[in-house]
Amino acid sequence: MKLDPTTPFSSIQGLNNRWSLNLANRNRIFLDLTKAADGRWLVNRITLPNHQGSLTKQPKKTTDPATSDEEKKAAAIVQSFLASIMQLDPASARQYIDPTKISYAKLAGLCILFEEGKYQFIEKKALRNMFLRNTSAGWIARIKTPDTDQPAMFAINTKRQDAQSAWKITEINLNQLLTDYVNRVSGGDIHYKPLIKNPKGGDALVIYFDLNSNQLTIRTQRQLIIVAKLLKTDAQRKLTISGYTDALGSDAYNLVLSEKRARQVMLFLSKNGVNPAQMNIASFGEAQPRVPNTSADGSDAPEGRRVNRRAEILLDF
Repeated sequence: MKLDPTTPFSSIQGLNNRWSLNLANRNRIFLDLTKAADGRWLVNRITLPNHQGSLTKQPKKTTDPATSDEEKKAAAIVQSFLASIMQLDPASARQYIDPTKISYAKLAGLCILFEEGKYQFIEKKALRNMFLRNTSAGWIARIKTPDTDQPAMFAINTKRQDAQSAWKITEINLNQLLTDYVNRVSGGDIHYKPLIKNPKGGDALVIYFDLNSNQLTIRTQRQLIIVAKLLKTDAQRKLTISGYTDALGSDAYNLVLSEKRARQVMLFLSKNGVNPAQMNIASFGEAQPRVPNTSADGSDAPEGRRVNRRAEILLDF
């Protein structure tokens, strides 16, 4: 048994006491922890992959009166959400989320991952329930690409206020899916992905440009069409498009090029139905690189420059 060398372990969002050991074959072993009186953390339960059961006895549930009927209700919300994602329709998917918890960028980013990765849900047990409580439930969605049967996965949490309230999706953990996407689509470059964390908080979408170009590739046009679908349904939503360059060329040239990149994105979104009044642009030239443009020894780093030739789209304010 070998661990995933890139992400050997990770916490399960929404569960402070549940962790997973991520195996190289993309299966996961779940560990439920409890904190002893002396402050030590103890393993209370181990859940093996593929429903092989637990190595320790699960304590009786005394405070979680959720039933199988409630599980079906929560599952129906998640399944409807995933169907919208498969159709590359983030606007439809939006009705199943808590908008105070899930960003528009993450919705659009998930659709982009599915479109570019050509992901499909596996035929059997594509959605697994990981825990069920009266007001919260956790899920693992299992997907694959047409060229392999090896599944990828991502985690979804749902919550509701009480038994009379509707279930809503409150968390989507894409860490493992992004790793799979990077390995399959981006040639292993962990920085070359369409969804990143904004340093100021939240998520941002990223599209990339060729050297000395502000032209949108077929790939970036497909990404922006997904973004436009979402923005057209919310005329109050504002976004900022920021253009950047690598370090080749003069400061003045790069500043102009970065503005052209941002404006090109704005123009494409406008042609696809987004109100120009919703959009602001900013240009930063070669400032604020995501990764260094040069190696540690001062030599050119083409892979770094590739990542820095970009426009970032911040959808949430």
